[in-house]
Amino acid sequence: MAHQDSQWITQWLSTPRWEPFLHAAHQDGEAALALYEWNISVAMAFLHDASHAEVLLRNSYNTVLERWWLGDQHWLIDPKSPVNAPLHRMRDGVQIDSNDKNRQSIAEALRRNHTKHVSPGALVAELPFGFWRHLTDAAHEQLLWIPALHKAFEPHTRRKEVEQHLARINRVRNRAAHNEPFISSRRRREAIHAFRSILKVEELLNPRVTRHTTATSTLLWTIENPPTPLEPLCE
Repeated sequence: MAHQDSQWITQWLSTPRWEPFLHAAHQDGEAALALYEWNISVAMAFLHDASHAEVLLRNSYNTVLERWWLGDQHWLIDPKSPVNAPLHRMRDGVQIDSNDKNRQSIAEALRRNHTKHVSPGALVAELPFGFWRHLTDAAHEQLLWIPALHKAFEPHTRRKEVEQHLARINRVRNRAAHNEPFISSRRRREAIHAFRSILKVEELLNPRVTRHTTATSTLLWTIENPPTPLEPLCE
């Protein structure tokens, strides 16, 4: 592909986004474009698998929290709920409210619905993956994990283990959603590790979902079959 023939690509993708693929393809424009398409396939395959875990996680959390919370309103709406009430903690010598992001996420989800009376199910579906991950952090251990959320998982599941898996999934999910490159050995390895975390979280919540995800996933095959040879994967 001649330089003048590739100008449409840089106009489309921008030079900074295009150059890593061109470098990986040894300046072969056609091969670089094939790598870009492969990268999209990796991202889509990961998002497919992550979506299974996300839906399972949010529905599992909502189920146990609806049973547990006895407030006047749904646990997502009630200002006294542990996801809404101010939760002050010290971070680097500064007092922060660990529920500030939760309230922002809920408010944004309510705005997106454009209705005065949003059903709990619709609200649950609107909340981002990061919201559910945040409910599993150390700040919410006493308020949510110990009294309620641990019941969603297999007995003896550790909160910290779940949080680590969710953090790993969330990082790669965000990368995939923004179509960032997966061409380096490190990025491909991180995607594989996050896929394992997806399966682990599903196994702790509902093993049958794990089997379904394993049977329908194309992620590992896609990662292992790039159109142009890439640097070897190293554990």
